[in-house]
Amino acid sequence: MVIDPSLEIRRRSLAMLAPGAPAGLSREEAIELIERLQEALAEVRELREDVAAALGRHPSGRRRS
Repeated sequence: MVIDPSLEIRRRSLAMLAPGAPAGLSREEAIELIERLQEALAEVRELREDVAAALGRHPSGRRRS
């Protein structure tokens, strides 16, 4: 899984809060939400690569020669 650096920074910042500290959500809920978002982004990237491969294109949108 490729981890988005900006999301990882936020996840680590939340992880440094004391358990139960307010972060809009509880610390645990916020960390879980970011982890689920990271997983979803990885799935989207993989699907985009699969579609690009099926269409014979490079993920950047250029056709392969």
